[in-house]
Amino acid sequence: MSESAKIGVFFCNCGNTLSERIDMKKLIDEVKSAEGVHCVDKFEYLCSEKERERLSSLLKKEGIERVIIAGCSPKRYEELFAQTLRGAGINPEFLLISNLREQCSWVFPEKDTATRKALEDLRQKVGRAKSLEAFEQVDIPTEQRVLVIGGGVAGLETASELSKLEFKVTLIEKASALGGRVLLLNKSYQIEENPRDFIQAKIDLVTKDSNIEVLTEAELVKLKGSPGNFTAKIRQSGEKKDLNVGAIVVATGFSTLFPRETYGIDLSEKVVSQLQLEKLLASPEKSDTRLKGDKKVKVLFVTGMIGEDSRLSTASALKNALLLKEKYDCRTFIACREMKVAGDGLEELYRKAREEGVVFFKFNGKLPAFITDGSELKAVVSDYFLSTGEAEIPQVKIPCDLLVLEENLVPAEDFEALRGALDIKLGPRNFFQQDNVHQVPVSSNKAGVFLVGSCRQPMDISEVMADAGSAVTQIVSLLSPDKIKVNENRWVIEKGKCTLCLTCVRFCPHGAITWTRAAEASEGLCQACGVCASECPAIAIQVKNYTNDQILAELEAILK
Repeated sequence: MSESAKIGVFFCNCGNTLSERIDMKKLIDEVKSAEGVHCVDKFEYLCSEKERERLSSLLKKEGIERVIIAGCSPKRYEELFAQTLRGAGINPEFLLISNLREQCSWVFPEKDTATRKALEDLRQKVGRAKSLEAFEQVDIPTEQRVLVIGGGVAGLETASELSKLEFKVTLIEKASALGGRVLLLNKSYQIEENPRDFIQAKIDLVTKDSNIEVLTEAELVKLKGSPGNFTAKIRQSGEKKDLNVGAIVVATGFSTLFPRETYGIDLSEKVVSQLQLEKLLASPEKSDTRLKGDKKVKVLFVTGMIGEDSRLSTASALKNALLLKEKYDCRTFIACREMKVAGDGLEELYRKAREEGVVFFKFNGKLPAFITDGSELKAVVSDYFLSTGEAEIPQVKIPCDLLVLEENLVPAEDFEALRGALDIKLGPRNFFQQDNVHQVPVSSNKAGVFLVGSCRQPMDISEVMADAGSAVTQIVSLLSPDKIKVNENRWVIEKGKCTLCLTCVRFCPHGAITWTRAAEASEGLCQACGVCASECPAIAIQVKNYTNDQILAELEAILK
């Protein structure tokens, strides 16, 4: 701690966008007169390489010891500026970022209000900068093996890409064979080749790779450790074994569930789910018998009755409606709540379906009803686009030789057991929850555990492949060095105050806290978020650089 440390405050104007809502000149003049501030400067694009080089030179020239960056989001640029500080010989723990954009400029339309809020935040940062402490860093060796859970397209692609980068991979699959749901598809609108040939090529690539160990009929039972050094307990055919890995990739996909209560009709020869139709079309002998005849077979696809339409269900209806029309000359209809085509190749597929004569009905508030009259099946659809201004929306009765209904897309089986073994969070629909959906969507709340593909939300093949690439990039960043540097003792507990109430264990969003005689934190898993310190009833926990004294110093700075 150094009350006399030289503080430098450096403004980024984000290409003159911040000055539209914030009086930058007033900020600079006020900060220059603040106690302890040695140097103040302004940049237009501080995130650019050229500007960061100028910043680095300025830090060295002025002998700056504490750095405050006033500009964009720390979530996005903190690591970039931390690298700049390292290059200038300054410990990155002496960096603070004042978020003038998202927390001031974007939320306060009045310039005076936005400027006042920005000034308060800068005063707080200056007040705390004086008392920042450096951490001692320790090196933790990393295991160069990755555990991939799931043998579908997501798991196979991730394992293959990791192997190309010379990582050892253990891939476990609960079923007796690899391939996942892609094996059930008769056709994909995103790849030209047969889906089974596509996935078989990936299976062959993985099973013949000397860097990849494949364990079928296997599952994860328990996980211990921290990023770079996990111990995974695997159960295969009743036998358990421990596996040391540096990272874990969850690629378990999703399952389908037919909601009979929603449709009010049972599955039968004339009523099938989308998955059942995929299986039928994948068998030419069965589909020829079922769909060829003296007269055209009438097929109705229904999506959107079980909630917001899924893009996967929309894609399935479009591609199979086209296939039935082209191969069997069926009369095909699609009834939907919304036609979700915001996906790679989906809008083109929709246009083609319309051009080829697939008939679309759009229901809104009133859901379709299904009537069985002897051996005949009819669907009653209210389409408000057919309305001519009358109070009641016209109803269309569609005779169906085959009715294809959308399934509910739900998490893979035993997702709850896997969540418990990994100690990671679930989202609102019980899919695995991303740490940050926009910036790090393949990261979970637990460092070192990554989520790929439909285990976090239903995805098509192109999205799954992109996810795999993102996860590989994150894993390379984590494990490429032989050692991970972690800050030592960033989390301090007064053991005499700890009553083992386990409040911190329950509230920790990263699964970083365990206990023996008192609470303990894993240095590798702890993200210094401060939740444990704020929730501890005994006030026994302090997070370094966010201690009570430092937070009080921030408050005092704006009360002067």
